[in-house]
Amino acid sequence: MKKLEFSGRETAPAKVNLSLKVLERRPDNYHNIQSLMVTVGLCDRLSLFLRSGGRSDWRVSCDHADLPQEKKNIAYVAARAFFNWYRINPENYSLDLRIEKKIPHKAGLGGGSADAAATLRLLERAFFPGGDFAAMPAAYMAHEIGADVAYCYRGGTQFVSGIGEVMTELEPFPRLPMMLVKPPCDVSTKEAFAALDRAESTVAGVQLHTLLQTYKKMLSERTYGEFNGILENSFLPYLLEVYPEAEDLLLALRQSGSLFASLTGSGPTIFALYAKSSDLRTSAALMRETFPQTDVYETAIV
Repeated sequence: MKKLEFSGRETAPAKVNLSLKVLERRPDNYHNIQSLMVTVGLCDRLSLFLRSGGRSDWRVSCDHADLPQEKKNIAYVAARAFFNWYRINPENYSLDLRIEKKIPHKAGLGGGSADAAATLRLLERAFFPGGDFAAMPAAYMAHEIGADVAYCYRGGTQFVSGIGEVMTELEPFPRLPMMLVKPPCDVSTKEAFAALDRAESTVAGVQLHTLLQTYKKMLSERTYGEFNGILENSFLPYLLEVYPEAEDLLLALRQSGSLFASLTGSGPTIFALYAKSSDLRTSAALMRETFPQTDVYETAIV
């Protein structure tokens, strides 16, 4: 076995669901979804130190002690899935992965999935520095690691379906400023899905070609405000049920000069898009003053 020593750093950008429709529950207990997803500038940073030979020792740590460490961290799961897929014996390697968190936890921003995807990219650079490899299939990422990992690995503007593993790349969404506001509450994704199942409401999916036509029209005409009547999130009613104050946050964001505001993921983070020329500092400062219990982030689509 060729001796290997690798050290590298990688960013793990957050994702935002501009829209998210939860469709039927599948026999495998996953739900089919349809989502328009983009990548934003808020990101975690990962450092990987990998070497072969000697005693195998795997460490995955996060700079926030209250977040999952070691085997409980999804980045550890991703690393194991990588070794399994490429049939590399993990016992021949020592791995030290360190995560610097900036993306809030349990926020609907895919922080854990982003870390997992960044871990895969780091390991690819370690084992295949020449780029001569076939990427892990999206379906394997989604089922073995996490449903959002496949998107976070690919990034960009994507129409995502299935459980998250079917992606159609769209014309890139403009690099508009975005404000993220996380209320002082956590939303369990499992409980949010369970609430949708209890409601037993049938949600019709959209045809991809219909969405593409509308999307291209709005981009060409720059009528992003029309997204307010078209893009929806199936989890928003649940968030308003468990945290009614989210209605005030949405209203404040919509009155702050934003083009479009909605919920990302299963929540509880609410996002607002602004015109390219907007300076978010004033609006963000006002949100922090009005809602001091919330966490406010200024970022942009990338």
